[in-house]
Amino acid sequence: MSKDEVENLVAAYKLAMAEVQSIDRHNAYPVYPEAITKFMRLLQLPPWAAYDYVPEKTEEIMASIENASIKEVKRALMAAARSERFCDGMWGKILEEKILDPVIERLQILSKA
Repeated sequence: MSKDEVENLVAAYKLAMAEVQSIDRHNAYPVYPEAITKFMRLLQLPPWAAYDYVPEKTEEIMASIENASIKEVKRALMAAARSERFCDGMWGKILEEKILDPVIERLQILSKA
């Protein structure tokens, strides 16, 4: 994980956050702006993808995110990206509630270490 990769992810996150109010609905399903879709797809690609993530462990990781390792940060990001597969509208909820803010902050700290 390079400094540039972290900066690109943070930039994509900021763009996604700027589009939260533009989430639309069609037949009760969310229609996400391109910036949100691109950000969530980015989380599922190297170097961010954590194919070994366990959804049941996400709450535990988030509870101690200030001490999370890079592997745990990646697992939290993967859980966020994949959440829409299990519940329509989760990407919107995650962004609206700024659930990833501490994860992104931790990632930035780890990238400077």
